[in-house]
Amino acid sequence: MKRLIFIIFVLAFFFTANAAKWQVISVNYGKVYIGNRVLKKGEKIDSKSHLKWEDTGQILKVVNLKDYKVLLVAAQTMTAAKLNSIEDLLVQKNILAAREGILMTAHDVENYFNRRLILLNSICVETGFILDDNHCFFLQYVHEGDTINKRLPASSSHGFCINDDIFIVDGQPLPPTTLQGRLYYYDKENSQTMLFADNMEINVEPRQACCQLLLTCWKGQLDAKETASIIIDYCQMVFPMMKVIYEDIDCFVTSKFANHPKGTD
Repeated sequence: MKRLIFIIFVLAFFFTANAAKWQVISVNYGKVYIGNRVLKKGEKIDSKSHLKWEDTGQILKVVNLKDYKVLLVAAQTMTAAKLNSIEDLLVQKNILAAREGILMTAHDVENYFNRRLILLNSICVETGFILDDNHCFFLQYVHEGDTINKRLPASSSHGFCINDDIFIVDGQPLPPTTLQGRLYYYDKENSQTMLFADNMEINVEPRQACCQLLLTCWKGQLDAKETASIIIDYCQMVFPMMKVIYEDIDCFVTSKFANHPKGTD
């Protein structure tokens, strides 16, 4: 019995010692709990502690006591992704942080776009395909019974972007919606049209959620860099199958801060 107690004690010490230590800097408003206890400014916690929130607009700021890196933990991100602890958040960030490179082959393009895409500002990719006056990618979808074909603007001789232009029909923007689309490559010189992706889902509705989250960050007096970090976390946790380009989110946040200095959308 004594031996069993000793082993349990050693294991408990081992896991506690290996949990990262964080110190609470601040919370933008309200109270954040560990169990039934309210977290206090300056309190030290470990990364496995389960956090409980009063409101999804809360943002907890903590600092790692080993490397002194500051982390912003947003309640909206945690609750939407059903995460409980700082460790859960960091593990998910590491899993979702991988970036894909150039889409060299048709198979690469198919794998990239046959999924759910969340459009904040734009989604830009580089490919192994020529893009010029005679070669382009275009997106096809159905709106009110009409088939819409949208040529996607080239960002370079091999790159293109999906942006807000695809949601404008006859000069009028579509309401926030999800489009089921097909991605084609058109070779005018050889009169060939090739289907690259036929299971695309493009969604702009999360933009409203991101705007609300941005407003919450502004009210919490966070700067653009901190706000972008939280929005990236939120998008990755809530929409893990999407492709979010970090530079696009930075652009989204920067433009919002510049155009709406009072934090209004």
